[in-house]
Formats: sequence, C-alpha cells, structure tokens
Amino acid sequence: MIDQIYTPPELASILVGCLPKSFHPQVIADFAAGEGSLLCAAENLWPRARTLANDLSPATVQWLRGAHAEWVVANANFLNERSVRSSSLNAWAGRVDLVLLNPPFSQRSRTPLAVTYRDDPFGVSLAMAFVVKSLEFVHRDSYVLAVLPDGCLVSKCDEQIWHRLRQDFHVEVLRDNANSTFNGVRARTSIVRISRHRQALQNSALHGSRLGATALYELKRGQVQMHSLRPSRSQKAVPLVHTSHLIQGKVVQSGPRILAKHVVRGPAILLPRVGRATPDKVCLLEAGQNVVLSDCVLSVEGLSIDQVLGFRRDILSNWATLAEAYRGTGAPHITLARASAVLDRVCELALNTSTPNVRYCGTSSRIPTSTLEVVE
Repeated sequence: MIDQIYTPPELASILVGCLPKSFHPQVIADFAAGEGSLLCAAENLWPRARTLANDLSPATVQWLRGAHAEWVVANANFLNERSVRSSSLNAWAGRVDLVLLNPPFSQRSRTPLAVTYRDDPFGVSLAMAFVVKSLEFVHRDSYVLAVLPDGCLVSKCDEQIWHRLRQDFHVEVLRDNANSTFNGVRARTSIVRISRHRQALQNSALHGSRLGATALYELKRGQVQMHSLRPSRSQKAVPLVHTSHLIQGKVVQSGPRILAKHVVRGPAILLPRVGRATPDKVCLLEAGQNVVLSDCVLSVEGLSIDQVLGFRRDILSNWATLAEAYRGTGAPHITLARASAVLDRVCELALNTSTPNVRYCGTSSRIPTSTLEVVE
C-alpha cells in the first residue's frame, strides 16, 4: 500500500521554475502523475511539448484521459518491469527531456526495495526507487526534478545509490519545502534537480579542472560502533574519538584505546556525523596524532597542515551552509553524500572569494563531487 498525496499547484509552479530559461523540453513525463498538477504546470510553460503521464490507479488514469485527451496516459506499476514493458511507457525509454516527480514515499513495510542501476543491485526507499527507474527514460540532455522526502536524502538506506548516481549525474538540492506544503500531512521535503544536461556537465568539468590543480581531500566516515567497543592494552591500540571528544575546536583524547584497521592520522579535520553540530565541534587533529573514529564522526584527510587550517577556517566562515545539512526526524545527522556536497560548496565559495592560490579543494575520486545549492 502506498500513499496518494497530490502536489499543490503552488509547489508544481515552483518546481517547473527550477530550470534554465534556455531549456525547452520536447517530451515531459510524470510517472506518478496523480491529478496531473506537475504536468499542467509544465504545459503552461511549454505548451508544444509532448506530455507523458502514468499512474497506478485505474480510476485516476481514466480521469486523466478524459481531462487531457492530448496526453499519452499509461496505467502501469512503474516499479514493475513487466508492467512497464507491456504499457505505452515502453516506447519512451531514453526519449524524455524532462521528468517531473512527486513520488509516493510512505509504505507499510520498511524493507528496502530492490532496484538495478547499470547492472548493479541496490536496496532503496520507495521514493528513491521511482527516481532510479525514471533515469531509464531520460537521455543525455535531460533533467529530473523531484519532490523528495528528507529521509530519502539523509537515510542510510539511500546513501549508496546517491553515491553511485553522483558519478553520472549532477545532483542539486534546490529548496527546502515547508512542513505544511501538503494539505493534511506534515512532511519535510526538498526539491532536487538531477541533471545530465550538457551545460551542467560542462560546468562540472570546469569545476573539476579548477580542483585538479589543487590538493584533493578525502572525506571518510568512522567505522567503530560504540556499543561494540573492545578496549585493548596492546601497544598498537590507538585512542577512540567520539563526538563527545570534539571540544572547542580540538580533539580531546579521553576515549579508550582500541585496535582497528582504519586509523586516522593527523593533520585532519574531524566533525560530527550525528548530533547537534556547532562550530566548536569542527576540530583539528594535529599532525602526528593517530586516532580511531566512531561511526558518529567524519574526517577530512589527505591535506597538509596549512591546507587543513585553511579549510577549517573556510568551513567556519560558511557555517550556515554546513549546519543546514544536518537533518532528521530524530537526532540531527548528515550523510556522507550530503557532507561531500556541502563541503564542495564551501570549496566553491572559497574559490570565489579568496586569492588564486587556493591550496585545497574537492573530494578525492572515491567521493564524487557534487554541488549543493539552496535557492530562496
């Protein structure tokens, strides 16, 4: 059983306005169309575009066909490959310029849904499954605009697929929607733009070339779970750092010593992954210090001491950019993908405001670069 929460016209208009004015799609699709508000907003902007709508409900499909005789309307279970193949959707794979989505995102079972992207299997949330499936329908010069729940952006369930998608797409979080956006439902959602559009790719290539002449940092997550600590008296054991050891910009090594494979060697920047993030918790790990991180701590590594000091100053100078990325219905937290995006944004701001001799910037190839934009 999935939810049926339709997109308010006001939000639909905001969504379709999140595209370059030079972009003129010829084929527009919504694979969870509902009452068609997203497609109607798009039709107002691009009246000559071909419109493709799909919905799981036969009654909704019948209404759409009566109200919009000029649209191509399908009645397929979008997450079922056989259902899609046997519907009119099958002819549109790889031909869509713009996908608009407000996918269902609540379900009775919390079991991850199985999807395949480039022959690799992933377990994802319901909303993310719609996003992944939609990408089969777009071509190189295309956009996907989606209203996604914050859980889809920050949950552990979807972290791996976001990491993989950012290797092929330019992903931007454009807007945080108010909790009261949907009538009768309080849900934190965001507008996300996923692009393989040529101009966006060129911008990414330019961004990459600027970073290429500088030192690349590595963003990592700690591996030690606090409930499974095993203190050791071995000479090879190193101190554990948890969020409680990040105090006033310094790492206070009061944790137990443990044996672990993943040791962080200073200089580095440590910051919390979980909990209330404050500027004093963005800490410097001094050169020569070796520590092991709990899974509640992130590290920025691979930089010289001067680069680490400069990067930390820039993070603190753009603190609001980082702080906004900590979200969650329970304890505030940040995913590795979201942290990567926001730190790249800090780098971008530094490049635009500092001298040409920027001495750090950009994640390593193991953490794909992306951009986080907040559009008022």
